[in-house]
This record gives sequence, structure tokens and C-alpha cells, in this order.
Amino acid sequence: SGPVTCVVLSSCGTYCFSGSKDNSLIKWNIQTGEKVKLLPAWNRKTHPQQQSSEGEVLAVALSSDDRFLVSGGRDKLLHVFDSQNDYQQVHEFKGHKDAVTSLSFQRGSYSLFSGSLDRCVKHWDLAEMGYIETLFGHQDAVTALDCLSKARPVSCSSDRTARLWKVAEEAHLVFRAGGHRAAADCLAVLTEGGFATAGQDGSLLLWKDSHKTPLRSVQAAHGWEGDEQPSSSARRSARWITSLRALPMTDLLASGSHDGFVRLWKASTDASILQQVAAVPVAGFVNALSISNSMLAVGTGCEHRLGRWMHLKGNRNKVL
Repeated sequence: SGPVTCVVLSSCGTYCFSGSKDNSLIKWNIQTGEKVKLLPAWNRKTHPQQQSSEGEVLAVALSSDDRFLVSGGRDKLLHVFDSQNDYQQVHEFKGHKDAVTSLSFQRGSYSLFSGSLDRCVKHWDLAEMGYIETLFGHQDAVTALDCLSKARPVSCSSDRTARLWKVAEEAHLVFRAGGHRAAADCLAVLTEGGFATAGQDGSLLLWKDSHKTPLRSVQAAHGWEGDEQPSSSARRSARWITSLRALPMTDLLASGSHDGFVRLWKASTDASILQQVAAVPVAGFVNALSISNSMLAVGTGCEHRLGRWMHLKGNRNKVL
């Protein structure tokens, strides 16, 4: 009943998991359409002593072998579900001081990274169900993060930077120059050394870890508010880009906004290419994307996943 904020596909291709502002976490069977609520929806009517926004699910991640599912949100907690226990909740991590906005497993492991509005990235080990460390550096809310096989997660923030964390070396790289003019809201790692960011200024940027400036950029990648490009004398307002996801170790990148399309891009850091190759019609705010070799999952809503700055009429709260 609330805007969908996050989605993730299982590697087996059977399930899709989604979180929402109605505080629910749902497991969907892709073949049958059957759904199971892992966390129930609730509101002020059912929980009069709580603000309904306190339970919003804002992020979800699934380990590479589909064993552990983790969700995070406004309650500042990480909820861990185990497929070996029929996706029952088996653990709860505490530590963040504000809402959890992003989650990503290191591929091929049970090492998990979480980002939060408290400006921190935290590192967890689900094999031992323990906390490892906190990564400091961002000067504002962490809005997205992603990670591949190496312990080198990449995060972006409202401070308009992206940071690549070299966990083993206890160091990180900062990517700022020539970048975003407003908050960076979403990020996707393409290869171990290449990633893309997008955000409130409507620009889509392609980065490589050996370059401090973007390799390629597309301004107003999802068009302009009002569907018309303003004249040079008018104030430009590009549509926010609200979601970004890549098929790992390929040049396929997907982006979402509220222009009525999910746009597919050829993004290559080796060839310095960033160009649109297709557009899939999707209504509403595209708040979440997940890509596998055969499927693209889209989570939409009538408003942005992190706020209520804009509202679109109609029932657009869906998983496609």
C-alpha cells in the first residue's frame, strides 16, 4: 500500500524481495505470483504509540548464495533472515544512529556493508553474526553503496562525493572534481574499478578508480521537468535520477526517474562509453532496480523512497 523503496532478485531466479514505506518486506514467487510477508505492514491505526514512518523499509540485500536476506530502514536496525529457516528472522544488528538507506553484500561472501543517514558505512560479518568496523569520511548522509567480489565497496552521499573504500588498506579514495552539483542519490558498480553515480542534479556520471574526474557524463539523463528543455535564459531543472543498477562485470546499466521510463545504457570504463541503448515504459517514481542475467525487477511508488518532496497521482506502488 506504500511506495516500494527497494527490490532484489534471487540468484536462482525464483524469488524477488521488496520493501516499502508501508513497513512491509515481501517475498514474491516470480513464477506463481505468490507472496509471503516477512515483515508485516502497519500504521498508526494498528500501532497507535508509534509513528508509522519509523518502520519504513529502505534497503534490502541478498547474499550471493541466496542464504541471507537483510533489510534496513528508519528503525536504524538490520534485520537478518535465513533461507535455511524458511526466511525467518534470525538476527538483528544495532549500531547505526539514523535510518539505514543502503545495503550490499560482498559477492561470494557473507561480508555485508550498510550505509546510513548518520554519515557512516558499517561492515558486518554474517558468518559470525558480528560487527567488524565503521568507515568514516562522508560529511553528509550516505544514500547508496554497492560492492562486487573484492572488499572495496563504493558509496555516495548527499555531500556530493563518491568514495571507494579500500578496507584491507584502511584507506579510501574520494571522487568529487567535476562531479555532481547536488546530492548523489544512487550508485552502481560495473567492474572492480568502474562505477556510475546519479542524483538530484539529473546527471549520470561514469567513473574509474584511476581517474578523479568522470570519464563520461550525461546531463539531464531523464529529461527536464515539464518535458521541455528550457531556453538558455530559463532556470534549468532536470529530473532527479532515483535509482541505478548494473549487471556486474558487464557494460549494462539501468537508471530510473519519474519520466515514465527505465533507461538502459551501454557503460564501459575501458572504452569510455556512456550511451543510451533502450527505454522501457514504467510509470511512477522508479525507486529501485535489480538486474539478473534474464530479468529486470523494478520497484515503483507515488513518491521518492527517502521523502515526500513530490507526489504523483494514481496507484503507482508496484513491483514489476
